[in-house]
Amino acid sequence: MFAFLNREYWRGKSAACGALLHIVLFCLPAAKSAWCDQAVSVERSRRSRPEWVTRVPESDNRWMYFVGRSSGAASLEAAEQDAAANAVSQAVTMTGLNARLDYDRLRSEAAILLQDRLVLRGEAVLEGLKRLNVWYEKTTLNGKAGPRTVYEAHLLVRLPLDAVEKARMKLLQESSERISRAGMLLEKGRSLSEEGEIQEALASFREALDLLDYSASAFNPEPAHQDELSRELTQAVFHNGLELRTILMKFDSGTEKSFPAYVSQALYSAILLEGFTPVPDSGSAGALALPRLSGECVRAASNALEDGFRVCLWNVSLSLFNPATGELVLASEYTAKGFGPDEERADLDALRKIRLETAPRFAREMRERLDLMFGPAAAAGDKLFFAR
Repeated sequence: MFAFLNREYWRGKSAACGALLHIVLFCLPAAKSAWCDQAVSVERSRRSRPEWVTRVPESDNRWMYFVGRSSGAASLEAAEQDAAANAVSQAVTMTGLNARLDYDRLRSEAAILLQDRLVLRGEAVLEGLKRLNVWYEKTTLNGKAGPRTVYEAHLLVRLPLDAVEKARMKLLQESSERISRAGMLLEKGRSLSEEGEIQEALASFREALDLLDYSASAFNPEPAHQDELSRELTQAVFHNGLELRTILMKFDSGTEKSFPAYVSQALYSAILLEGFTPVPDSGSAGALALPRLSGECVRAASNALEDGFRVCLWNVSLSLFNPATGELVLASEYTAKGFGPDEERADLDALRKIRLETAPRFAREMRERLDLMFGPAAAAGDKLFFAR
């Protein structure tokens, strides 16, 4: 356990004006009473702050230095984890090695600072990350609600520049290999489309898009080539997805009434019955390029009728579109009226009609629309497009 060497106390009560400044400064975090009737205790790992806490050492021709910081932690362990995550985040950002390392992962893997290894996205490993020093501060506020303790930590970390360059070269090689593989998968998908193997072609295009998304970093050897590949693959996934009736269902889940779950389930079932294949939102680039079905289902009005009855009006808007361009394939709006002795039962009546009538109707209209787009002549034209 870290030894705390210095202990300072400030006590504030209603007193003379000469002490008022100190009372205000140290009682603001818990100022519930008029005169801050509480005590504040501060313990530090060393009597004075090291210079590196306020001034990060300058990098030289061998090393880069970072100071990870944390405050408001509930324990020393949490404070050190947060400071370690902050230090690694700075190192990753400053070196440009991988901007996609998220905070939760950094915090959970804070022990890497003790192992001198940081595994980056892909196969690259950043070695030589060294923990040099640490400085803690513990603050305890003793108020009427009981004591409350928070911790602040500062962590000095050193990183060798040659390790950064080595990791960069490794990531550059990986990115180049992925782009090359994506190009091969694009050509494979085109050949499969020409042969009428649309399902296999779609799988090839989606795999290629996922590879390009993985390579989206500062270490892209051919950014223009990758952008062009990405555009072609996105278009191919969208058109093949339409032809195969493979769509991504993505509804607003912010509130229950923005699109009630049982309504989206009814829509899912209706779409399946019409021969569509809804796929889950995996977050991958290949899935996100598929034709996307989204919409909104909200109550527009609720009015009282005679004899204590109510009527509720619900509006449903559904659209199938190209997520890359925003181009609409189909957009429909529906209205459902529900009646009942109270608002709740009137809502349920309207939603029942949406499930039993609106969902099947939209699924049927969507199938009819795609049948027109992908009849024999249209399908032949699409195959020529992918065979170029």
